[in-house]
Amino acid sequence: PQLRISIAQFMANVHRSVNETSQQYLQNEKRYNYTTPKSFLEQIKLYQNLLAKKNAELQARIIRLENGLEKLKSTASQ
Repeated sequence: PQLRISIAQFMANVHRSVNETSQQYLQNEKRYNYTTPKSFLEQIKLYQNLLAKKNAELQARIIRLENGLEKLKSTASQ
């Protein structure tokens, strides 16, 4: 639960930071950079996809390690 809260706060902070930087960009370059609720949701979706990908990679490495340890055990017992 604490990790989820931290991630939510981080996401909100990033969105706020982008909004502030967009205001500076408007003042300096006289060009707009729009940040919408949809862009915030896209940021969350990007994070979810990255998290799922990394989780799958980690699970594959865990399985590989467990298989390697099992082979070492069977070799040692022979």
